[in-house]
Amino acid sequence: LLKLECRECGGMESIGVSRESSVKRRQPLRLSAMGSLTGGTLVYDGRVWHKRFKPCVHGFNYALFMFLLDLDTVHEALGGFWPACSTSSPWAIAHFSEEDHLKDIPKTKRHRNLAERIRALVLSRTGKSPSGPIKLLTNLSYFGYCFNPVSFYFCLNDDGTLYCVVAEVSNTPWGEMHTYVLHPDSKDVKSMRKAGKPYTKRYAFEKTFHVSPFMDMEHTYEFSFHSPKETLQINTSMFKDEQKWFSATLRMNAMELTWLNLAYLLLYYPFLTVYIQMIIHWEALKLWRKKVPFHPHPEGTKSSASVIIGWIMTPFFWFRNANDEGRGGKGKDPKNEAKGKCAFS
Repeated sequence: LLKLECRECGGMESIGVSRESSVKRRQPLRLSAMGSLTGGTLVYDGRVWHKRFKPCVHGFNYALFMFLLDLDTVHEALGGFWPACSTSSPWAIAHFSEEDHLKDIPKTKRHRNLAERIRALVLSRTGKSPSGPIKLLTNLSYFGYCFNPVSFYFCLNDDGTLYCVVAEVSNTPWGEMHTYVLHPDSKDVKSMRKAGKPYTKRYAFEKTFHVSPFMDMEHTYEFSFHSPKETLQINTSMFKDEQKWFSATLRMNAMELTWLNLAYLLLYYPFLTVYIQMIIHWEALKLWRKKVPFHPHPEGTKSSASVIIGWIMTPFFWFRNANDEGRGGKGKDPKNEAKGKCAFS
């Protein structure tokens, strides 16, 4: 176990990570004071941990950075960082496009930009529209490729307090997207309670969107988070039959959006979104080797990428099933098992 110092309380917390991940690297400049973050676009640098508890134990972690974009001012905020970053030119190293988000929500003439569409979505699910800024925690497109396992829209009140969070979940290789609006009055939420510190809220809701072929649909999500400040932490758990099957923690520190910090991050994570995809599929292969049960897409959805991956994986399933039968086990149909092969989550 690695002992980490809690920046807010000065205490120590134990988390299950490998010794390799504890190697220190040079830290970029940090903000000295953040306030309530009611304005401005920032970047966050940190690490994410994933761990499965059932049907077998499996875990991994990796470093990453993400942008926290104020959707009302994002074009002005990123406009001065060409060619490192842009919202208007796809030729920038890092590019933000509203077309990469809310793919599951049709556009309307009344709500054209992303901020307006999020406010309309929250209004339709909770009966009220957030009165303050909309902050999007997400990955941008790097060298023309964008991928976000999950993005979070922090919908704030005028005083900077958190009104609700919209979790935007993607799956790969199908390219589908689904949104959960997390608020006590939301149609998506099963229950909500305060957790630990008074500003932390914990939401429970049913899984209605297929993400991983190594996790069936009969699960309940539990997310906990607070308004983004100098430090940001999001905890995710999945439960089945009142037992925890999976947990993930995203822990990050805020950085000012400056040329120096942006250059450091783009050099340290040059192909971040490609790197995340590679990690996801590498960990999926490890789960397959551990014989974790495979669950195809419940709706039979296919994409070009899912078909190609299915072709690639079919010989591996044949080999594993032949091995099982040779040992007296009962093999499965590899074509059905490889169908819809996708990412780990």
